[in-house]
Amino acid sequence: MRASLVINVAVLVLLAATACNDDPFEIRWDLQADTVLLYSLARPEMNMDSGFNFRPGTLGPVRIEAATATGTWDIALDTRGGELVLLPPSALGVSSAARLAAIPGKRREEVVEAPADTTLYSVDQPVSVRSGTVYVIRTDRAPGA
Repeated sequence: MRASLVINVAVLVLLAATACNDDPFEIRWDLQADTVLLYSLARPEMNMDSGFNFRPGTLGPVRIEAATATGTWDIALDTRGGELVLLPPSALGVSSAARLAAIPGKRREEVVEAPADTTLYSVDQPVSVRSGTVYVIRTDRAPGA
């Protein structure tokens, strides 16, 4: 009788674990890309992703067809003086609240909070792309951004 009870409980546990048709030990990841391919606005080819939008719901690369084209993007990649630069929209004459700050000499893991000093952010000037530099982007301040 006792063995029958143990077997019944074991079968019940096994059925409960497999009844969902899912792996109960599966880890569900929210994929967050940390690498994206962007092309400089200076390239002659059209239909290339040159901007990036950090706004939730539309996160990802953006095609910027003309330097003054409006749209939803927070930074653009360009070439100035032979070097790659990141541009906030205002640097191209596009009205936006997006801002960009460079934090050289720190690893990404060390930057746990965006700088509170608003003078550290570029409003309408290019910011040089340098290896080993962390960039903080303030989005265009839409609800939920």
